[in-house]
Amino acid sequence: MPIDTDLKVAYATLYDKREPEKALSQYESILKENPESVIALVYKAACLEKLYFAESSWHNETTLENAEDLLQKALHISEQRGD
Repeated sequence: MPIDTDLKVAYATLYDKREPEKALSQYESILKENPESVIALVYKAACLEKLYFAESSWHNETTLENAEDLLQKALHISEQRGD
């Protein structure tokens, strides 16, 4: 599938179906093929944030650090592109 379609499906999984763990997996797949997709990086961080507050097994500093790392990477890529 094209990245735009994959992003729409993952977004719907995260926000419409409210399945952040499944969406996390979808964003990971997108990032394997498109490691500099700023949108996928930001929404993968959003998945982690939702899991942090919803699931006790995800409620730890590592989850938050990983989300922050993803956002820092997205910011860095955006700055390099001039976005």
